Amino acid sequence: MGSISSSVVRVRDAAGSVIGAGFLIDHRHIVTCAHVVRRALGIAHDDEISGGDHVTVEFPFIRSGPVSMQATVKRLPDASSGPRDIAGLSLEGQAPEGADPVRLVTAHPLWGHPFRVVGFPTGHERGQWASGYLRELVGGDWLQIEGDRNAGARVRQGFSGSPVWDEHLMGTAGMVVAAEREDRDRVAYMIPASSMVQDWSEVLAAQSIPPCPYRGLRPFSEDTAGDFYGRDAEVQTVLDAVEHHGLSTMAGPSGCGKSSLLGAGVVPAIRNTGSYLVVQMRPGSDAFTSLAVAISVALEASPAADRWITTPTEVLAMLPKQSFRDFAAELLRQAQRERLLLIVDQFEELFTLVRDRAKRDEFVQLLLEIGQDAGGVQRQLSGLIAIRADYETRARAESPALDRLLTSNIVRVLPMGVTELREAIVRPAERAGVSFQESLPGQIIKDFQSQPNALPMLQVLLMLLWETQQERTLAVEAYRQLGGVEEALTGYANGVYDSLTHDDQTRARRVLLQLVSLAEGSPQARRPLLEKEVRPGDWAVVQRLADQRLLSMDQNDDDETSAELVHESLSWSWERLREWIAEAEEKLRRSDEEADRIAMRFSLGAGAANLLPPPLDTMAVASALALMGSRMAKAYGVKINREVLRTAGISMAQGVLAPIGASWGGTELLKAVPGMSVWVGLLIQPPIVAAITYAAAETWKYYFHVVSAGGRGPDNAGLREFIRLTLSNRIRQVKVKLNTGET
Repeated sequence: MGSISSSVVRVRDAAGSVIGAGFLIDHRHIVTCAHVVRRALGIAHDDEISGGDHVTVEFPFIRSGPVSMQATVKRLPDASSGPRDIAGLSLEGQAPEGADPVRLVTAHPLWGHPFRVVGFPTGHERGQWASGYLRELVGGDWLQIEGDRNAGARVRQGFSGSPVWDEHLMGTAGMVVAAEREDRDRVAYMIPASSMVQDWSEVLAAQSIPPCPYRGLRPFSEDTAGDFYGRDAEVQTVLDAVEHHGLSTMAGPSGCGKSSLLGAGVVPAIRNTGSYLVVQMRPGSDAFTSLAVAISVALEASPAADRWITTPTEVLAMLPKQSFRDFAAELLRQAQRERLLLIVDQFEELFTLVRDRAKRDEFVQLLLEIGQDAGGVQRQLSGLIAIRADYETRARAESPALDRLLTSNIVRVLPMGVTELREAIVRPAERAGVSFQESLPGQIIKDFQSQPNALPMLQVLLMLLWETQQERTLAVEAYRQLGGVEEALTGYANGVYDSLTHDDQTRARRVLLQLVSLAEGSPQARRPLLEKEVRPGDWAVVQRLADQRLLSMDQNDDDETSAELVHESLSWSWERLREWIAEAEEKLRRSDEEADRIAMRFSLGAGAANLLPPPLDTMAVASALALMGSRMAKAYGVKINREVLRTAGISMAQGVLAPIGASWGGTELLKAVPGMSVWVGLLIQPPIVAAITYAAAETWKYYFHVVSAGGRGPDNAGLREFIRLTLSNRIRQVKVKLNTGET
């Protein structure tokens, strides 16, 4: 339901070559481009096509494997259609099982909406995905679309006739019709859904619906604030906290709607005052880079003409040179605003994704500086943190000062009441001109109240229900068929998984386990995933899961395409995934226990190796670390070849040099003096050896966690950086204990 890939067909010519695409619009009809049909029939572009001609179509993305069928030319555009280039086909029989029709979403304007589309260019009969942004109509009939400038395939020949999925509308907004020929031109064109309906109204009118006002697993944002209802009281409470405190915290369990409350409630209200520069971010794996990007985006959106910084790189360079208060004052002057509000959503990422403890502490200090801004209602700086309730204790343990701030100015996001739920359910549909059967809202509310912190599940249900509408009415029977609030998400996710081939199901399990923080020890938290981190062939499944709306795709700060679970609630509300995670956790727990025993046995060997003069010490430590990895591989049931072990050991040995040198800089010089190795070993080396052994064991465990979860495993550069950060954090802990006299 609502997936483009399972609706897509390949269109073949008489010789069996794939010459374009089309898509299923109901269980008997396919829509494609007229020029694709002409090519399939082998006739000239300007020749007439009589009704009854046959073409071969093939469904490539259904679980049973490609299914080929004959289709009859049902309708071609007449002269009034001009250049729109639309054709209709009628299947000779029902569409195969697993082929799901899509519904067209008619909306305007579409400028800036991200899109995703699959096609079959030469050499890619199995399909190739492209993405980019929708632009505006050109010539009154076709709408220009532009591919991502920095990554991915572009829309080109072989994509014609394919449905264009609008990520913002969460529906099919049109059909690819043409593309520029030059590779450097990432420009193509689509026929908007509204034009398609006009040209084939007898079939397409019944299959077109207004844009869905419900977000599924995605949060509401400023762009969708018009459909956000039922949270007025909470929005005002948060606004009052921001107005009167330097730093405020918004806390609540996963699934209570924190991100939507921020994005579609608080931010628009704050921005409407006209006095705030709003900087929104998530920590990600590098909180300061994320902050720099967020500041750059905020400045870009401000009306100020002159700016002394414009790019994230420039922001990063400026941040360490002054206090954040002074930096913010200059930002406000440039943006012509009175106050800066820093919003940090998903604050728990600071602990699940940021590995560098020093960077984490620096970011906490920045927040403390905001919280200590003593200006009352006249202050220039305010901060707002949103955090999952189950991470509050960990956050408060970071420092006594942060503990005080997080507990003194906290807003609890409570479950919605009956009145608020009815608004959230009914008002968005009314705004789109769609109604519920009379008893349906009450039934949904009754079912939902048994699990009040499952707003994402409610939104998934409403999104799926939206696609079942007939004559702009949402029916009780459709709700029952979806399984109600509790079963809708599970049924939908299982349906997606069951539609995959056996091999792709194996790939999907690997991918999904990589999308939670198993390797980092936080399986209930999401983590972004890059193509280079997955095994060959797995990224195509990532794209399929994104097409099915279980994953979201984005560009990271390095312009790499990343994927993540649309919402962390999938990890606990989808029973199949929850069981996979529990099984993987238990397996890793048993392997970790054995790995810890192996690490203890290797601590003496690493210590002896480190007593050697340089450069023999590095090579000896590398050999010991490689042997440790070999033993641990058996504990995790992972096969690893000698060359990987050797180069990984060297990389890890190199990674320990910088933090050791920075902490005990004279060690290497002392070891070079004859007769000093023993004194170094007795007086200086024990804490170093212990720290190195710990860091090496943790690095190998991380490597095997990633591989066990289905990933490729970090490369040598990644291992070198991981052990450097782990060792630096460990040395920092050791020094604190030595300075405080702890044992």
